[in-house]
Amino acid sequence: MPSREFAVVQAEERDFEALVPLFDAYRAFFAGSDDLERSRGFLKERLRLRDSVIFLGRRDGSVGGFIQLYPLWSSWH
Repeated sequence: MPSREFAVVQAEERDFEALVPLFDAYRAFFAGSDDLERSRGFLKERLRLRDSVIFLGRRDGSVGGFIQLYPLWSSWH
């Protein structure tokens, strides 16, 4: 039986590909269009520069949500 509990963990490099479609859906909702490669590039740059921290919600090994914390960047503007 699947767990009903989420674990909140800080994202690591291995989580990148699971995070990209979630982030792209977030951007599409607020910006009005999706762009998977643009989302991938934005996330890769943020992680490379370490100017944001991302936490993931996991359940049964799957990523079901995220929160990104950063002081200056707008992820959909």
